[in-house]
Amino acid sequence: MRWRLSSWVTRVGGAAVAAVALLVAASWLTTQEDWEGGYPSGVIRLHVRGPDGQAVPGASIRVYNADTGEQRDGYPFPEPRGVTDERGRLVLTKPHGGIEFGGHRWYLFWTIRMGDRAARFECEITAPGFRPARLRLWDLFENRTDEQVQVAWPGPENKVHLQVFEPVVTLDR
Repeated sequence: MRWRLSSWVTRVGGAAVAAVALLVAASWLTTQEDWEGGYPSGVIRLHVRGPDGQAVPGASIRVYNADTGEQRDGYPFPEPRGVTDERGRLVLTKPHGGIEFGGHRWYLFWTIRMGDRAARFECEITAPGFRPARLRLWDLFENRTDEQVQVAWPGPENKVHLQVFEPVVTLDR
């Protein structure tokens, strides 16, 4: 009897492993995809405020890869950044949108993403006398206005119309 039970367990276990392997293979074969992403073009009018709502002049922004901590000078805003003016405003321009990154992935059992993912870019806004504020780079593109502006930029189309975004960041002391 003991031999028969272990033989049955072995056969059922082997069948279960084979079924799972077939499902993995089927999901791999049917869910392969290449993906692409990027940030939109636009003019970002970043407003930096203190906890009292007053403008914070002299604040600066740093973009970095959240996975590695590496600073990304010139990405995704190619022009020099500078600091906020007396009104607490800093204007950043991203003249071109489109594909900036991508990869390949598939879905295990049609639900669990496997493979490449986009790098996570974040921003750090700092000003003397305030604690730094950290936010996702995407947060800069959330407060979209109805306004578009024409911007002169070097390239084949040296004048482009760009969407305006106006995010507000509050720094704590």
